Amino acid sequence: MKSKGIRDKFEYFLVLCAALVCRILPKTLTYRFSDILSLLLRFFARKRGKLAEDNLKLIYGDELTGDELTGDELTDAERKSTVNSVFLGLTDLFVEFLQMPYIEGAGIRRLVPSVTGAKHLDDALRQGNGVLLVSAHIGNWELLTAYISVVMGHKFNVIYREQSNYYIDRLIYKTREKLGIDPIPKIMVKKVRLKDKEIMFRDESFNNKVLARLRRNEIVGVMIDQDPYPSGIRCAFMGKEAFTTFSPIVYSKRTGAPVIPVFCVRESRGAYRLIIEAPIVMSSENDKRKQKLENVAMMNESVERIIDDYRDQWLWLHNRWKPH
Repeated sequence: MKSKGIRDKFEYFLVLCAALVCRILPKTLTYRFSDILSLLLRFFARKRGKLAEDNLKLIYGDELTGDELTGDELTDAERKSTVNSVFLGLTDLFVEFLQMPYIEGAGIRRLVPSVTGAKHLDDALRQGNGVLLVSAHIGNWELLTAYISVVMGHKFNVIYREQSNYYIDRLIYKTREKLGIDPIPKIMVKKVRLKDKEIMFRDESFNNKVLARLRRNEIVGVMIDQDPYPSGIRCAFMGKEAFTTFSPIVYSKRTGAPVIPVFCVRESRGAYRLIIEAPIVMSSENDKRKQKLENVAMMNESVERIIDDYRDQWLWLHNRWKPH
């Protein structure tokens, strides 16, 4: 449930102030502003920073103790440096997102001077079944959608999880709409209570919206790197079991839409590369559960590769490996 309390209004006011600053500052000073925001975020989100360090230790082991030695172990200093980079990347994304409605196509193109694999997307759209773009919270995911919508000119719908702050959620929603992006909020409705837990099921009208967009040969973007529990399926992610959404697989089977991994990673500050990979070749396994697991594993592997290549740009602040 989205909140409308005094705290939420104050947070919204701060975001509006930041938006005004980002609009009037030149690009070089905008990133100095991001530096300041990053320091503040690291201070006020210390628990998230600790969670990020724990996640890094979980996946890459601890060089000091010898836990899970793989050759990619991180020292304590390397973990802290990675987390600092994650915070800075997050505030860079924040100020760039606030500027996007005002810089138009030319400005967005300047932020993304390099694109690889555009032919994969063009070929997929020519099939006429829509396209499912699967991505992750790495680099600048908002710029990814903006580039494909504004610069490439494709109709883009993005499935997203609503923010708890009503006012900030509306701001994000309207900003995406200004960029020609149609946001589809994940709608969950309570169905049953099992023991002490409420089990949530997705509203069928949500699924119908997604399927309708694909049947109109539009793009639907899905972020697959966060915990979708209680939906999803348990599958290896970065070498550890975690719940992962399988909704792109279901939508693909029902519409024939190809599933394409896509990422927008930072090459240097204020310069990104859009990476569009080849469509995932779906499993032909006869056993339905094994088929689902194999397809989800292939989606996860695409995310794992980009995280390994750009470790300091992924959102390690998320509690990805929850012990459900």
